[in-house]
Amino acid sequence: MAKHTTLEERKLMIRLANQGLSKRQIAQQIGRSPYTVRKWCRRYREHGEDGLRSSMGRPRKGTLSTFPVSLRQALLMLRRIHPGWGPLSLLAALREDPQWKDKRLPSRSQIALFLKEQGLTKPRRPHAAPPSAPKVTVTHPHMEWEMDAQVNIHIPGLGRASIINIVDVFTSIHVAALLCPNTRKPDAACYRQVCRMAFSEFGLPEQISLDHDTIFLSGSPSPFPSDFLLWLHSITVKVRLITAPPPKEHARVEGRHALVDAQALEGRPFKCWEDVQRALDAQRRFTNAVYPVPKLGYKSRLEAFPSARHSGRQYSLLHEKALLDLEKAKTYLAKGKWYRQSNAKGQCRLGGRVYGLGKAWAGRRVEITYSPEKNAFKFTWQDQTTYKPATWLTKETLMAKETPPKIRLAQQLPLPFTPSFKVSSYTTLVGYDFSGQARGTRLPD
Repeated sequence: MAKHTTLEERKLMIRLANQGLSKRQIAQQIGRSPYTVRKWCRRYREHGEDGLRSSMGRPRKGTLSTFPVSLRQALLMLRRIHPGWGPLSLLAALREDPQWKDKRLPSRSQIALFLKEQGLTKPRRPHAAPPSAPKVTVTHPHMEWEMDAQVNIHIPGLGRASIINIVDVFTSIHVAALLCPNTRKPDAACYRQVCRMAFSEFGLPEQISLDHDTIFLSGSPSPFPSDFLLWLHSITVKVRLITAPPPKEHARVEGRHALVDAQALEGRPFKCWEDVQRALDAQRRFTNAVYPVPKLGYKSRLEAFPSARHSGRQYSLLHEKALLDLEKAKTYLAKGKWYRQSNAKGQCRLGGRVYGLGKAWAGRRVEITYSPEKNAFKFTWQDQTTYKPATWLTKETLMAKETPPKIRLAQQLPLPFTPSFKVSSYTTLVGYDFSGQARGTRLPD
């Protein structure tokens, strides 16, 4: 008795036939009869991949074959009228229909299978979670920062704005607060700005936790990291993507949003955007260095945690390019996997960049990985593979120093009032430029 062919064997027959092998050559290679090879090649020509699947026993009549034809027609009509309805909605509509509410009705799963047989369901898109640092117990200052934006805030007399806040998880120190005027949502340049301000004052943290905003990740359901995320990894700052919505996660920074509203903005008239930023700076300094926290024995946070004044991991904007390590960004990319559908021209979009794969790849759902050795993305469909170089992955691209707003570091020198004239030990951080004039803020020694 001849052995039943498997689906994998039939697919192998088709691949060998597409490579130009004859039926007899294929039969000799896989140990089958030429008549068997001819049979499955004919079925593939007539029915495609569905023709390679066979079922034993009585022919299948299809889902809902035990129900009246009029019910199947009613389901199809409802679906045409409401293309977005799923099985549960269709079943609920049948239960409300006087013609069917007292009759035996199919289950939700039966309707779902019926829609699939009729070609009325979209193919399931494969998922791939973005690489992320694991959630750990925070044991010391600057081990993890929470960063989030308070968006679309109305400032009376000025307009709409957003505020990006960064809070240290272990000490609840307000690391940074940056006003982004005339915007309903901050862009990547604003996030780089606030990070550089925080790094310059407190040093580099071990990791930063973020939500899944499109500023950080693009594409779904297998999102690609933005240049901003790669920039953080390249300066040796890990990124942890939260897995639960606030307040279960990001409770500290969400609470700081409310505190900023209550203590820095609420009920205060502002004449210009500079006044708003000054109010944020004053509130942040008061929260960190003045406010007596009852849980800390009525000490300020900086008094209770003197080691939190600096993480010990140095950062300098002037030397950022030398600090940046592209290999760390490449290592992070190598952990990812992405799925994309190519267009009619055989092009795929990944991270906002278009890769041309050729017309032979048109309409295919490809799997994409990154090869650090080749600095290229590997595109795979079935047993076909092609590489496209990541020429954009450079220090200049990740730093994006050409995009405003700009910051710089400057040394402030004291006047020589005393014979022992020395350079002071603090720096001035020049922050957000609202009107073309630099704004300086003295940092703690």
